[in-house]
Amino acid sequence: MSKKLIALIILLLVLPLTTYGATVPADPVWIVPDAAKPGEEVSLNAFVSNTSAKSATITVVFTVDGKEIGNNTVSLAAGAAKTASISWIVPQKETVVTATITKAIDAKKVSITELLGDIGIVTVGGLSADTLSLPSDSAIKKWFASITAHIEPFRLKEAIYFRDLRDATRARLGIVSSTSTPTPSSTTPEAAALPQQTNNAGTLSDLSALKTVHGGDYVTLIYATALATLFSSILLFYLLLIGLIILVIRFIFRLFS
Repeated sequence: MSKKLIALIILLLVLPLTTYGATVPADPVWIVPDAAKPGEEVSLNAFVSNTSAKSATITVVFTVDGKEIGNNTVSLAAGAAKTASISWIVPQKETVVTATITKAIDAKKVSITELLGDIGIVTVGGLSADTLSLPSDSAIKKWFASITAHIEPFRLKEAIYFRDLRDATRARLGIVSSTSTPTPSSTTPEAAALPQQTNNAGTLSDLSALKTVHGGDYVTLIYATALATLFSSILLFYLLLIGLIILVIRFIFRLFS
């Protein structure tokens, strides 16, 4: 297989430009016209993609501070995409509009829960288009939340998994902190299963046996601790993710150059 073909496959997997035949917009939620001033009517748009294997009727609700300002229902075949829109008047104050899929059902009226959730946000109103300003902290946080909406559940799930694996391995090895060390009077099964300290040093054969039994556990403890730390830290996780994406892009460009 040629290098160019490999690079093309990676590019299609990592940086897809289209989804199910529909052009993916730069932002999942946007307004038209984007330079509208307060008091003018705009179209609020949300990009809806049916990633399930069934045809679906999807309801998109637009909200401001949790209150509905409009909704639109679209019907999509499996793998299709479409824009859901409503008309709205641009407010005087800067306002964040959230688009959410609140209902998705198939032809048999059965809910398709995998399609439910936030699509994204758009900031409307406030300063005129010719006035430049830095985005507010709340806008940055909501933008970051919309970007990472599909990544965060994975990160949190893996953080919990590796944390539990680390703690379980520590327990098997008898590695406990001063706050969690069982007292001699403890009668719980967990405490009973942990190795108790003794004044006897033990023979060399005993130590060798322990190393044989727990050799793999030490390796598990090391990588579980490292991955638990990685997935628990938002900063470390996303820095590594960005670094990997940059490496993949550099690899692709080198293959084509």
